[in-house]
Amino acid sequence: MLERIKEQAKKNGWTMKYLSQRLGLTHCYFTDVKNGKTTLSTDRLNKIAQILNCSVEYLKGETDEPTPSAQMAVSPNKQKLLNLIDTLSEDQMERFAELIEAMK
Repeated sequence: MLERIKEQAKKNGWTMKYLSQRLGLTHCYFTDVKNGKTTLSTDRLNKIAQILNCSVEYLKGETDEPTPSAQMAVSPNKQKLLNLIDTLSEDQMERFAELIEAMK
């Protein structure tokens, strides 16, 4: 699983350290997973797949097709917004949600 995560991060031009930062994790998190000191939760794996724009099934080795299914596919504009949202604090996300609600 870690090799596939690393492969997808590299395709995005990211290091594992950068991916860890995007996820709000310590820089050694993936090393700890590799060494059995911690495990990947389902929620964390879903978040990783979302950020890497691939399916959880691919990361788990259940399929060789990294692209999410049509149901999970995200348009480039939505992915850009999701990536930006990932960088916001909780307070900023709340204000952003209020702004979007006001735009409806």
